[in-house]
Order: sequence, then structure tokens, then C-alpha cells
Amino acid sequence: MAVRASNLSATFPSQCAAPLLAEILGVNQDAAKGQSIVSGDWALQDKHCKAAFDFELAESLPESVDQVYRAVHQLTGTTQCVILLADEQTGLYALLEDLQTPGGKVHELSGADDELLAERLNGSPVSQAYFLLENGQAGLVAIGGPRFSAQQQTLLDLLCPQLAAKLSRFMRLRQSQALPFVQGVVLELASRLVTAADRDAIVTAVLDILARRLGFDACQYVGFNPETGLGEVLYDARNTGSACKVTSYSHAGLEGKRRKIKEFSNLVGLLSSMARNRFYLHLNGKKLGDRTLGDIFGIRNIQSALLLPVVDLATGEIQGTFNLFHTSDALIGNESREASQEAAQLASQAISRALVLEKALAMASSDELTGLINRRGYYQRFESEIERARRHQTPLCVALMDVDHFKHFNDTYGHLSGDLVLRALAELFTQNLRRSDVICRFGGEEFAILLPDTSLKSAVELMDRLRQNVEALELNGFNGEPLKVTISVGVAAVNTLPKASPHRSEISDTLALADEQLYAAKNNGRNRVCFVSEQQEEHEASMSQAG
Repeated sequence: MAVRASNLSATFPSQCAAPLLAEILGVNQDAAKGQSIVSGDWALQDKHCKAAFDFELAESLPESVDQVYRAVHQLTGTTQCVILLADEQTGLYALLEDLQTPGGKVHELSGADDELLAERLNGSPVSQAYFLLENGQAGLVAIGGPRFSAQQQTLLDLLCPQLAAKLSRFMRLRQSQALPFVQGVVLELASRLVTAADRDAIVTAVLDILARRLGFDACQYVGFNPETGLGEVLYDARNTGSACKVTSYSHAGLEGKRRKIKEFSNLVGLLSSMARNRFYLHLNGKKLGDRTLGDIFGIRNIQSALLLPVVDLATGEIQGTFNLFHTSDALIGNESREASQEAAQLASQAISRALVLEKALAMASSDELTGLINRRGYYQRFESEIERARRHQTPLCVALMDVDHFKHFNDTYGHLSGDLVLRALAELFTQNLRRSDVICRFGGEEFAILLPDTSLKSAVELMDRLRQNVEALELNGFNGEPLKVTISVGVAAVNTLPKASPHRSEISDTLALADEQLYAAKNNGRNRVCFVSEQQEEHEASMSQAG
């Protein structure tokens, strides 16, 4: 919690304030500069209070804050002042200077005590007074300086109605400017979601905008598994100030790196129970029960959190949450909460549409015989994997494989035995590759595999192990006859440099390179793996033949 005292001595030097203070208090100028000497007429003090606040508030929020502080400073002759406004419904308060920008910092009301104010006013004795705005919102003005007499406290009390009137106008002005702020955040997100083709792009866009525009220090997207009740951190975002770095663990091969949140089912239950009143969970403070928020979510020094559900519009069930964190002492204000809720609703709609599209594409992109994706689905996944690899600068490799002498299989044992071989290979590939790897029946007896997060060296080693597993496979044909199966494989690395060629062109070029290596493997005796270097300079290297 950081209440900042506004030291205005540079802007409003005490030499300027002293004559006015002297006139109000009925003392000489020298006395007004130092000692707490008070005499004079309260009516005169009230008159000068009204005169000091007789100005039109500027349309600019920072300028209007300066005007208010100038008036208080001139009336009190102090160089230090704290003005805060409290929201009794949320139990939060904000310093006036932090309200200059929509989405500014807020603090817990329980922390605004005399000791803290004295500390923020450089240890000076504190005099303070309370006031109410026209909407019933409470405020506090505190000043530091020499010890104040009862009559000086009266002066502070007399300026409060004038201060309340100006701050009522200030809050109306701020509210009118807060709406465009929220709308700006939502419009930026909506424009990003128009081009977001899948869940990865959707979630990344939401986290990026919420962190940058609303100033959250860290953000997460957590997927909910209703069977286990656990949450898994699928995306993690950190705000560096000038940019937001989003790390994805959503890929099927990265399950081991995902942080598990055991309490997630309870949090989802809280969100569901509050759905009619407010569809978010606002956590103030460092703990939830007997555990710290940092321990629960795996982020150090969490001071406050906002959890927003992502709902499957088809079922109405919560499938995940956006978790937004402050690791500083700032809490979460109304504008940030409102903009975040709008963003989560947009994300729910976009993700639901993406799920429907994914299901439709899956039905249209499956090979009936093997259950693998077909060539159409492979190209679609290839495009998204290139985009992901270029965004995160991770390697990506392609393997094309062909069943050796497959026409002889069909001619000798019949097409039913040939189909049996293809199904057995599809099952073997699925069992021996990661869930993140994309396995495709490319056509006839040819298969294509996409290997994300895999270097060329690792891809070649993996494909050779797969070749050996195929060779060791014990199969019987449709009529019970034993079958011997081998494969030839060509491997190539995808160019994932940010300025590389467009996705479609890169797919064609890489597949052509892998196809050349596949033919090289066949021409050099089959049952082997050939590849091109990461620099795409053609050369081949035969792996050891069986036996």
C-alpha cells in the first residue's frame, strides 16, 4: 500500500501562500510562515475558502488535479497534502493524483490510518477532515506541517464543502472519460480477435491487451478439467512495461510443464455462485484461506487478483479463467474490472466459435480408414504451427514416409491386408509420437508427420526409432499370413525465421525438400531415413539398415 503525499512546494511556493494565509488568519506574514498563530473571523475564512475554489475545473484530469491541490495549498499554506476518495461498497480508496488516468491504482481502505498518513507526510503532524461528494462517496483531506490549533482545524473543515463540490465535478468528468477508456480496450481486443483463427491466437491477444492496457503485472489463462477438478496453467503472460511476453503451454506435448492449481474447482464454484450478481472473483490481499495467492498461482508477491471466467456458450459451463494479478501494492479499480469483464466475454464468444469451427474441421479433415487427419487438415495445422514456431522462435520439422513395396502388398495379399497394414501403422505412429505431433495420412500408403519444438537432429533420431519399430512390427494379413513391413522416410526442417516466406510457400517448399529426401531413401535401398540440413543445403545421410 503506497499512499503518496503530494509535495507541491515547487509548484506553489510557500512565499505565495503565506500572504493569503496571513490574511485569512489575521496574523503577520512572518508568523504565517512558521508558527501556528490563529486569530480572526471564521466568516472571513469561509469567504476566502470560497474564493480559492472559485474556478472552472479544467477538462484535462491532470490539470484539474493540480487546480484542486493548488487551492488547498493556498488556503493552508502547507507544502504537503493528501486527498483520497473512498468507495464503501468495495472497501477501496484512491489517491486523487492516481485518478488522473482511468485504470489508476486503488488501495485498501483499512490502510488509510493516521500513522500511515503521518509517514507519507514526512513525519509531520497531521490534520485531517472528512467530506462527502454529491453521490455520497466519502473523501479525506490531510495536510502536514506545524502543529495545528483548533481554529486551524476549523479552516480545514471550512474548505471541505468547497473541495467536495469540485471533486464531485472531477468525478463526473472522470466518469465521462472512463467510458472511452473501457471502450478503447474492448475495441482494440475486438480488432485483434477478428484475425485470431484459433484458441491460441485468441487467448494470446486477450492476455497481451489486458496486461499492456490495464497495467496488470502478470496474467494467466487456466483451463479447467471438470473430471479432476484441477486447473492447468495453459498460458502465462508477464508485463515488462513496454511489452507483454506470453508463454504458451497449451500444446499437447507440454503437459509436464503446466502448473496444476488444486483449488481451482473451489474457485470455479465461487464464480458460478456469483454469476447472477457479478461474474468475476476479486481477491484483495495476499492470501486465500491459509495459502498465499503466490503459492496457489505460482507467481511471486501477488497482492491482488481478478479472476474472470471463460464460458462455453453451447453448454454454459466454465471451461477456464483469465487470472489477472498485481504484484505491486496497487489493487484493481472499477475501470480495470469493467474492461476485463468485457474482454472475458468477448473471449468466451470467440473461443466458443473457434471450438465449433475446430469440431467441424475435424470431421471434414479426418481419414476414414486410419482415423488420422487427412491432407486438408494437415495443411491447416501446418499453417498454425508455422505461425506458432515463428512467434515463439521454436524449431519445426517435417517427415514424409512411404510404406516400402506397398503395391506388391496389395497385389500379393489383397487390398484388405493392405488396409490392415495402414491401420496398424497409424496406431503405431500414434502410440510412439507425442500428442503435440501432427500425424497425417497424406495419400495412399504415404504418411506425413509434423514435429513442433523439435530440432532437425532430434527429428531424424526420432524417425529412425520409428523406422525400427515398424520393422519389428509383427503383423498377420487378412488371411493370417505373416507380413513384413518397412518404411522409407525423408525429413526437412521448416524455416521459422520471422522474415521467412509466407506460410503457404514455406509449406510447399518444405514438403518438396522432404519429398526429395524420401525418394533418396527409396533410391538408396529403402528402409532408411534421409534428411536435409537446417540450412536447407541438400545432402543426405543414410541411417543404419536393419540387421
